[in-house]
Amino acid sequence: MDAWAEVRTVWVAHSSCEVAAAVVATLQRLKLDAKLWDRACPSTARESASDIVVADRECLQEIANNRQTSPDPLAPRPSTRVRLGGLSPRTLQRVRDHIDDRLSEKLDIAELASLAKLSACHFSRAFKQSVGIPPHRFLITRRVNAAAALIEGTDRAISDIALDVGFSDQSHFTRAFVRMIGDTPCAFRRRHR
Repeated sequence: MDAWAEVRTVWVAHSSCEVAAAVVATLQRLKLDAKLWDRACPSTARESASDIVVADRECLQEIANNRQTSPDPLAPRPSTRVRLGGLSPRTLQRVRDHIDDRLSEKLDIAELASLAKLSACHFSRAFKQSVGIPPHRFLITRRVNAAAALIEGTDRAISDIALDVGFSDQSHFTRAFVRMIGDTPCAFRRRHR
């Protein structure tokens, strides 16, 4: 069993707030309850903390290297028992390819369900069982990942990138980007330059 699995709350402290916040974000992606430890009021943190991590750059790098303990939300979940339902691997791949090919277009559940030859309701349930997330969230995740790659690799305007990956406006794009990446698109661009 993983040592982190037993930790209920992880408090992260560091003299550089930026490094500590990055460690907290990484730990939260690993599905841990991580909080930033306020050095000004250490008694409240110590009372409820199961573990206190003093973050430094080596700690952040080690946590990032051990990211494989967190499953990829886009990968099909491994099956430990026979599951009824879900999409066949071929159908799932066909749907994923269709989403990737038409990322900038408006996609609805009915169109994806017709690819799988299922009703919209049954398709949504089967897709979630196969992938682990609903089809709409999968689509938003793919769009945000494509946008992150464009932001990192090009100098194009954020609003143009938002439209190119299928978001209807920049504000919706920014909300989705912050929810998934943790930074605004502009902050993400500054950090990766």
